[in-house]
Amino acid sequence: MQTGMLLSGHQSLVTQLNSLPVRIQKNVTRSAIRAAMRPVVNRAKQIARARKKAGGFKESREEKKQRRTEDLYHLSETIGVVVRTYPASGTILAVAGPIAGSRYGYKGNIGHLVEAGHAKVLWGRVTGEQVPPYPFLAPAWDEQLGAVKQVLNTTMAAGIEREARKIM
Repeated sequence: MQTGMLLSGHQSLVTQLNSLPVRIQKNVTRSAIRAAMRPVVNRAKQIARARKKAGGFKESREEKKQRRTEDLYHLSETIGVVVRTYPASGTILAVAGPIAGSRYGYKGNIGHLVEAGHAKVLWGRVTGEQVPPYPFLAPAWDEQLGAVKQVLNTTMAAGIEREARKIM
C-alpha cells in the first residue's frame, strides 16, 4: 500500500519557491513536509493506542517483563516521519510510520505486519492461521488528508516569505 501526494495546483507557491536558491528550496520543502505529516502521525498514534486498549497489541507477561528490562516501546510510540532528499533527481520523500532503531527497540520493525495482518507463526512454524490486520496508518492518512494539505500550504507560504526576507 502506497499513498502519496504531489505538490501541484499551487502555481503561485511553486513559482515563488522556484525563485529561491536550490538549497533554500529544499530546506523550505523539507520543513513544510515534516510539519504537514504531523497530523497524520498524531492520529496514527491515537489509533494505535486505542487498539491497545481495545484488546489489540496485547503483551504477554514475558513481553512486559522484557520491555521493562530492555526499555522497549509500544508500537504507538515508534510512529514518526522520516524525510529523505535524493539529490540526483531533486526528489524529497517523506515516509510516516513505525521507525525501527535503537531508540525504539524492536517494535518499529513489525509495524507493517500490524497494519496489514500476517500469517501466524509459532516457534518458527506457520500455523495456517491469520493474524487480523489492525490498520492505523491508512485510516490516519484518510482522516487527515485535508489537514495535511492545509498545513503544507501555510507552512510553505510562511517558509518562502521568511527565506525571501532573509535574502533581501
